Amino acid sequence: MKIIFATDTFWPRISGATVSVDSFRLGLIKAGHEVHTFAPEYPQWEDENFDPDSYENVHFLKSYKFFVTKEDSFVHFTEGNKIFKLMDEVKADIIHVQTEAPMGMIGWHYGRRRKMPMVLSHHTYYEEYIMHYFPKAPAGVTKGAVRKATKVFFNQGDAIIAPSQMIKDVLKDYGIKRPIVVIPTGIQTEDFVDNEKALKKNLKKWYKEYPQFKGKKLLLYVGRMRFEKNPIFLLKMVKKVAKKYPDVQLVFTGDGGAAPELKKIVKEMKIEHLVTFTGYVPRDRMKEIYTLADIFTLASKTETQGLVTTEAMLCGTPVVAIGEMGTKDVMKGDNGGFMVPDDMDIFCNRVLQLLTDEKLYKRKARQGIKYAEDWTMEASINKLVKVYEKSVKGTYKRRGRR
Repeated sequence: MKIIFATDTFWPRISGATVSVDSFRLGLIKAGHEVHTFAPEYPQWEDENFDPDSYENVHFLKSYKFFVTKEDSFVHFTEGNKIFKLMDEVKADIIHVQTEAPMGMIGWHYGRRRKMPMVLSHHTYYEEYIMHYFPKAPAGVTKGAVRKATKVFFNQGDAIIAPSQMIKDVLKDYGIKRPIVVIPTGIQTEDFVDNEKALKKNLKKWYKEYPQFKGKKLLLYVGRMRFEKNPIFLLKMVKKVAKKYPDVQLVFTGDGGAAPELKKIVKEMKIEHLVTFTGYVPRDRMKEIYTLADIFTLASKTETQGLVTTEAMLCGTPVVAIGEMGTKDVMKGDNGGFMVPDDMDIFCNRVLQLLTDEKLYKRKARQGIKYAEDWTMEASINKLVKVYEKSVKGTYKRRGRR
């Protein structure tokens, strides 16, 4: 099967959506399908030593930095005719629109105009994010606009892919009538399995680059540096934990617009000795930082899936996370760690338990590895291909006017 992915987020942009898009891309290729991905280029390539030519059939297109989140790049709408011609050359069986921004919109219009099978994915819960992007706008107006736009956009798909049951329920509440199939992003297990000797050698490089890690227990966060990810909670958490367990270090891995402000807040809180920002880490080195960490900590209450929790578990790193939205669907309780309410004392107590109880720690680490193994990419790919096949065959009742 020939498949087109239209996405506004791809490497080197770090986000859950990027991981999902690329994981499904690689999984489909591994299963014998041909995937052509259309994505924005990123001006920061030179700084990241990023090689766009290393990605098979990924078409990077002229873009501009988004004024709200400057780590994002959006494809110019003026590229529309060029993109249509490139997509025509692919002669795809189906188009899978991954995002709702310019590249996704161009793909959406392409699917409608060419009257071809079209599947849409919902990665981001914009109703919760929108106030972080436009804080001065009236909440009722912006959230209402998001709901209306989402309803119009997704009702044009043959089928909708939701990463969790919670997102499926949200979309149904918006009034979306198209079939919604829950398919979580599976883990590419090979990304988190390494030769033990080689891994140990690489871990030594981390200690050389970050000598402050030596002799410390590392609490890790992986993801975008955005305030909607609730990073302030983690800063307050490490300060509180350090009062009872001084040899601790909070590590932020990832990039984003909030990073400069977070560093200022760290200084204001006088916890520079407790916090490290690593910035962007290449995907093939993520297993190293997950393995190096002692506990994975996630305070975000807006995760559509919380894939990072299962990645950490697969590396034998227990998780302490606030059990809301996608995180709740993924962890399903205290699997591989502790899923806690939005309560600072409870969160800190669970972290301290894992830091001080060796037997508990080892049990949670083993439990996490076993639990994460059930979240394989192969299972998710099989489900996605079935959705594609039904869309191509016209099994789903045809969507409305295009």
